[in-house]
Amino acid sequence: MPHVDISRLRNVVLAGHTGSGKTTIAEHLLHKAGVINRMGRVDDGTASLDFEPEEQKRHLTLSLAANTFDREGSHITLIDTPGYADFVGEVISGFAAADGALITMDASGGVEAGTETAIRLGRATHTPALFVITRCERENADPMAAVDALREEFGTKIAPLQVAIGKADAFRGYVDLVHRQAWLYEGGERHQAPIPDELADEVATRRDQLLEAAADADDEVLMKFLEGQEISDEELELCLHKGVKDSVLAPVMMTSAHRDIGISAMLDAIVRYLPTPTEEPPVRATDDRGEEVEVPSDAAAPLVAQVFKTTADPFVGRLTYFRVWSGSVKAHDDAAPGADSRDSSGPGLSVSKAMRQRATYPSSRGVVSIRTRNGRATSSRSWSSRKSDWSTRAGTAASVCCAPRSRAAPTTGTWCRSNPRSCCSAARKGCSKRSTGPSSAGATGS
Repeated sequence: MPHVDISRLRNVVLAGHTGSGKTTIAEHLLHKAGVINRMGRVDDGTASLDFEPEEQKRHLTLSLAANTFDREGSHITLIDTPGYADFVGEVISGFAAADGALITMDASGGVEAGTETAIRLGRATHTPALFVITRCERENADPMAAVDALREEFGTKIAPLQVAIGKADAFRGYVDLVHRQAWLYEGGERHQAPIPDELADEVATRRDQLLEAAADADDEVLMKFLEGQEISDEELELCLHKGVKDSVLAPVMMTSAHRDIGISAMLDAIVRYLPTPTEEPPVRATDDRGEEVEVPSDAAAPLVAQVFKTTADPFVGRLTYFRVWSGSVKAHDDAAPGADSRDSSGPGLSVSKAMRQRATYPSSRGVVSIRTRNGRATSSRSWSSRKSDWSTRAGTAASVCCAPRSRAAPTTGTWCRSNPRSCCSAARKGCSKRSTGPSSAGATGS
């Protein structure tokens, strides 16, 4: 993998209710980015991220899967997760390896159990999020009603980024509320068009909702909004990036993957609004001496990594995914679980007892998968996501810590503020103290 600057990285987890179109969205994103030249279908068992035989047989996602692509000079890692509650451990592992989230919601299904689970995880971990209303072309689909359902259930910090043009079978495009442009899709082609007259009032109302939520990210813009002054598109763009990064708001987009509507806009939103590792503050962690330390996002610092998933492949053997929090992993580097001994097994990268992890792809602050045999790494593949914001980081050279991660909770006026009507007590507790996620090979959940 070529070297990519940390400031150009995005690491995104797809989460939501089962059947809400997560894997289909991922397939279209990968195709639009040129990673795959033929789009598969979940119903046909040909989706690239549903590669397990059981997934292809049952036509649903059963385990976490990842792939990477480039967009406008940014390197994006996309992590697809299951929607069934039985596999929530995989969703937790996905959040543990991501800096941002795309939370999907079926336009005809309303707020479902899987949507609530994803939102609780996002709130408990203070993960910046974008909402994606999917399948807007389906019978009985009403994208804007879905937006209203989200706002009623989880608060007005969830604000529309787009207004749907049409609904159900008549869905044919959207209005971009930031730039006040309409985009219509006909015959698989996208073209700009005037905003329909019948949508003028709704566009004005929805843009005010977006401005009200985004203005909280910047005091000067907030004053302009309260005084009724015009806020430029550039100011709104900056507020959206800062607001999403700080979890002040969560914008909502409209898509129809089968009609290829909204896929390009989703790629642009990932690059524009979701944070990079360099924008995140140092995360507090506990080292192997029991002392609290801070580990910055620095590729030149000592290596700190964390296993978030292990799996067994019948062809390549044990596959270990780990996230690099600080430092770099390069070809033929060795990593030990503790600062004192390379041969001792520790609480972190326990997948390899000898702990001589040899990577064949360079990676700095990334997610890497390593094949091991008899406790020794044989080869690896880099999923190339360099991340910050989630999990535990240790402070000593080449050490990995399993202590709970810690990060200051957002202020009260954030999209991830607890809502007593919809959050369980555990999620409300998580909003004030970051919850513990998977931090070793044996804690991936299943």
